[in-house]
Amino acid sequence: MGHDARDHVLDRLEGAQQGMTGRTGAIVGLCLVGALGQLRAQDWQTMTTSRQLHGEETLSATVQFLSGTVRVFPADNRTLYKAQMRYDAEQFQPVNRIRPGSSFRLRVGLDTDDFKGDLDLDASSPQYLDVALPLAVPTDLRMELGIARADIELGGLAISRVDIQTGASESVMRFSSVNQTECSRIDLKAGGARF
Repeated sequence: MGHDARDHVLDRLEGAQQGMTGRTGAIVGLCLVGALGQLRAQDWQTMTTSRQLHGEETLSATVQFLSGTVRVFPADNRTLYKAQMRYDAEQFQPVNRIRPGSSFRLRVGLDTDDFKGDLDLDASSPQYLDVALPLAVPTDLRMELGIARADIELGGLAISRVDIQTGASESVMRFSSVNQTECSRIDLKAGGARF
């Protein structure tokens, strides 16, 4: 991990050495110092992707995000979507799949191949995903969240359907202004979440 994790291990090492003497303290100290070498370094990357409006009639957008903070908000009036993310490339790969056409499909977020249980998932991670969605294009929005903080502002958008599936997240969803189209359905499925 980063410097904070190493500092934490070093603080624990110092505390352990103060409570022990002789050979036992030296063995524990060496074990803790050895753990520093096993701490995973993070490879922080950023990515931005966007698309201007080109006559799309509908948008089907899927946002997938496992860990950190995700924000959804209105784009400017010329943008179909814009996504910006910061992620740990050691654990995650960016996702940006599109299918252009009048019924535009978008899948954006982060994915992982690491299903062995050793993912570092934390809602307070500096990892983030910001997604801006169009003002006037009717949008079906699906969100697949893990351990994340979500701030979802849908006011002013043309949301036709919302489906949010979340694990252990702290999420806020708002319609601060009038929705620009009829919303046929809002589905919220929360695991250990506060919505």
